[in-house]
Amino acid sequence: MPDFSSSLVSGVAAHGWRRGGTTSDPWYQFVVPVRDRTPSFTGRSTSFRTTGRAAATQNVMTLYNSSATVLVALNRVFFDVYDTAARLITVHPAIVRVSRITAAPTNGTVLTQTAMDTTQSSDAGVVARGDASADGTNSASALTVTIPAGTVLTQEVLSRNVWISGTAPPAGTFTELADRVSFFDGTEVILRQNQGVALHLTSPGATSIPNTSFFIAGMDWEEYTRA
Repeated sequence: MPDFSSSLVSGVAAHGWRRGGTTSDPWYQFVVPVRDRTPSFTGRSTSFRTTGRAAATQNVMTLYNSSATVLVALNRVFFDVYDTAARLITVHPAIVRVSRITAAPTNGTVLTQTAMDTTQSSDAGVVARGDASADGTNSASALTVTIPAGTVLTQEVLSRNVWISGTAPPAGTFTELADRVSFFDGTEVILRQNQGVALHLTSPGATSIPNTSFFIAGMDWEEYTRA
């Protein structure tokens, strides 16, 4: 009797029987995992090099899904910063956060959404925005988004370029290590219709995000329909 699969197939698994090769139990049941989604787009969007706006808060990048057709599985958000001026060690570093949003962002710049498979295309209702229109050139109108209270998914304190005391940084040669922050590796955040995420900066107290700091960001995601 050959191996065969049963007609029972769910969104979780397909079941079947296979010869086990033993005298007492020559057949055994096996389970084959089946994905309950049909991907239509797997891709990434990255921001331009964005300049700090010398403000207490700043939105750097958003991804928003207004589509009634696809769900979005966000699986990675990455962020990096570099400074061109040192600050006193008593100046608090900014915090980078990723929060859920439920209203479409405005202003900023619509970013290119690059497919990992060139035969796929992103749904028109899935839009990535950034706060810069070119490297080193911030958007004429700042990326604007309402971030509801209690919606922070993750956060990280940024590195900083500091000096300990005195009126100026000490002379010498210094190396700033690459300090890319990566969120959600191996974990999916599902964005349903009229849901999104915002990558945004905030400074503790009255500390500003200076225009001597520069940021880059990106997001990876998959768009899919239920199988």
